[in-house]
Amino acid sequence: MRRPSPGSKLLPATEAGARWERRIEILLLLGAVSLPALVSRYELQLFTLIGIFCILALSLDLVWGYGGILDLGRAVLFGWPAYVAALLATRAGITNGLLVIPLSVLFGAALALLASLPLFLGQRQYRGIFIAMATLVFAYASERTAIVWPEVGSANGIPNIPLMSLAPLVGTPVSPGLVFYVIVVILVVLIYVFLKWLVNSQFGLVLASARDRDRRVTFLGYNTSRFRLAIYTLSGAIAGAGGALYAFHEGYVAPDVLGVNLSTQALLWVLIGGRGKLLGALVGTIAMNFISTQLSGAFQIVWQIILGLLLVVLLTTLPDGITGLLLRRKSSDFGQRGQMP
Repeated sequence: MRRPSPGSKLLPATEAGARWERRIEILLLLGAVSLPALVSRYELQLFTLIGIFCILALSLDLVWGYGGILDLGRAVLFGWPAYVAALLATRAGITNGLLVIPLSVLFGAALALLASLPLFLGQRQYRGIFIAMATLVFAYASERTAIVWPEVGSANGIPNIPLMSLAPLVGTPVSPGLVFYVIVVILVVLIYVFLKWLVNSQFGLVLASARDRDRRVTFLGYNTSRFRLAIYTLSGAIAGAGGALYAFHEGYVAPDVLGVNLSTQALLWVLIGGRGKLLGALVGTIAMNFISTQLSGAFQIVWQIILGLLLVVLLTTLPDGITGLLLRRKSSDFGQRGQMP
């Protein structure tokens, strides 16, 4: 018979996992704060781009991991707001991020709302694979539209986007570098904290319950379709913020930012990190982009083949993702240390 050792606390695995999750969050935050002192300016720009992609991954994990909505066209809600920011900066001369980013957020939310209305609140409510295929078609159609639409630069995209300004907070334009990196980190932290509060609120609990037991939750009086519509609209707003930052950081927006390629990458980031764990979206995005950068530098010809093989190994050996494995193992170790024969 196992009994707790004297002076030790035997905590449930879920509480132990939550404790380790907080430790990983602190490590990521400390790493983000100390990174500018450890890397070159070029590497800092790469990590800034990874931070922007973290916003995209968080928006996807919100709808897929917690809402059960498999979105195969997530880049659409990232790319079109990026185009909006680019057009405002190049055509209207509006480069103030305090105005452009909120407008891109609103555009992302409106686009997500319009795209999801017929799926969730139409006469026939769709589920599962139909929604996945609909979003995939949306991504393909968006990319093809951008390629042939002269008003958005056609296949050439929109180049030479001016630097973002933050007047009156910052007196000079914000070029890719330390200040831009700090802005992205702050925004990622704020979005992560907000989403973590949301998924642990009553709203988030109903959403997660509807993901697993839709009929039962509907029987209790909840309109699960409206919950999905709300969460999808919110995810569009979050992706829109990332799209605006992407446009100003890269200084160039092309049709591929709307398409299936980026959508698939975001899907893999969430899957590798751990679907249904906001922390997993961050870990997966950082890990996969860092690995891709290192492989492309070391193996310029075959790095994509190596990356593909690595993805196959990770997907088959880590069904719960990196964070799922780590938190489960740490929780198990914690419980074992709290017991003695």
